[in-house]
Amino acid sequence: MPNDVESAQSNLQKLMAKMESIDGSKSESKDSKPKKNNKKEAKQPNKNDGKKTAPGNKDKGDGRKNKPQKQQKQQKPAPSPSKPKEEPKPSKKRKLDQSAEQRDGKGGDKKKISKPAAEGNTSLQSKMKKSLSGARFRWINETLYTTDSQEAFNLMQEDPSIFDEYHEGFVEQTKSWPQNPVDVIAKALSPLPAQSTIIADLGSGPATLAKALPKHRVFSYDLVEAEDGKVLECDIAKKVPLPTNSVDRVVFCLSLMGSNWVGAISEAERILVSKGKLHIAEVKSRFSSIDDFVGMVAQFGFKLVDKDESNTHFANLVFVKGGKKDIKDAQELVEQGKNILEPCLYKRR
Repeated sequence: MPNDVESAQSNLQKLMAKMESIDGSKSESKDSKPKKNNKKEAKQPNKNDGKKTAPGNKDKGDGRKNKPQKQQKQQKPAPSPSKPKEEPKPSKKRKLDQSAEQRDGKGGDKKKISKPAAEGNTSLQSKMKKSLSGARFRWINETLYTTDSQEAFNLMQEDPSIFDEYHEGFVEQTKSWPQNPVDVIAKALSPLPAQSTIIADLGSGPATLAKALPKHRVFSYDLVEAEDGKVLECDIAKKVPLPTNSVDRVVFCLSLMGSNWVGAISEAERILVSKGKLHIAEVKSRFSSIDDFVGMVAQFGFKLVDKDESNTHFANLVFVKGGKKDIKDAQELVEQGKNILEPCLYKRR
């Protein structure tokens, strides 16, 4: 029995020693692994190794862990769709240039680029300017026909450029006429002896008649001095700066304009020599009655010797000085004259 007990104890000791050796090896293997809960000890070696170790020598597992971190650091926030980066819009001129370049296949020949927009603006500006010029002409024309000649004279003295403005508009009007009456009068006067015949053109404008008869002695008068002194300044209804009985022909070509036009007939009678002739061209629509007009002129000692109404727009009348004057009240004749010759007013087209 004692031997059996001793052998059993011996076997038990051996078994205990073997179990202790197994437990010791297990505890050693556990101590050799890094502890998961110790974050500082786990991160420090990786951080130091990342600085010292070349990218090719990194552990694949570490690379997988660090990849998202690198992407988060390098990835830039995407631009907000509400604030896109817009390029400045090209100007209208640049759009025209680009379209021309694409069409021609060239990059910079801007001289050949057509600019319809600019041409359109120019056309519009031209129309507006023409419209304004027409309105200005109508205003001046109405002023000259509806006011006393003294008022028109003062207007021209204050702004002589009005004279040029008016006659520029007048020339535009004559382009639509079938015939210009100044040409008719020039043709009638051209056969007269150039050196011995003295002609007074009252209300001459820019010396149109004198230019048509360059060899004749034509004296031109209007509200301002013009054409480098060829047109002399005066109010033809008040006083013409010529001596009494000094001229052979007096011409009123569309120039009996002021409301006191009767005074101009009186001045014509004064400066004409006996048997001298008075040539009048007027718009037909101005006459309330041509017979009444002829009767008015006759009161200043004129006789009608020729009347031409063949033109659709104008009447040409020729008087000779030699009749008996019959003037009782000059101012009364001026008032009557307002009803005999109406203002020539242009309508807006």
